Amino acid sequence: MPGRGEGTHKLLPLEDALRLTGLGRAELVRRPDTQHLVSIDPSGERAEFIEVPVALIGLEPEGGREPSEQENVVVSLGTVGAVVQLSKKECWELYVLLDDDAPFVRHQLSVVRHGGHGGVSLTSATERRQVLDRLLSSAGGVATGGLAALREAIAEARADDGPDEVVRG
Repeated sequence: MPGRGEGTHKLLPLEDALRLTGLGRAELVRRPDTQHLVSIDPSGERAEFIEVPVALIGLEPEGGREPSEQENVVVSLGTVGAVVQLSKKECWELYVLLDDDAPFVRHQLSVVRHGGHGGVSLTSATERRQVLDRLLSSAGGVATGGLAALREAIAEARADDGPDEVVRG
């Protein structure tokens, strides 16, 4: 991978990265901004790691500080690979817009609203469709800022969506 800025990526065990991003193994490994690494110890046991952008896992590059109301929350579009940033206010607006749709997304937005760390992942085509439908139906589909960027990113990705392959456990 070409040279990266200091602190823009983090090396994680592959299983941790899968859990943090909400992406499937194939989707995460195929992303152009990740690097898959395998370590083999003298006994032949393999350990898999992946270097991922910190934005994809919702971490601060230098970590350790409390999020403020002005900071943005990373919203990953799952297998699509796009990442959009929303303000905390926009996260709350999206939470309200979703009503009873996309319960996993609503839960993530609720955690952010109550001071939790991390980002939000729209891991399935169904979740992305529900979010897009709600964004388009609100105020005649007029959105600004991060919500407009999210609407556009989901709309662009719809052509790439295949069937849902996400299994939550």
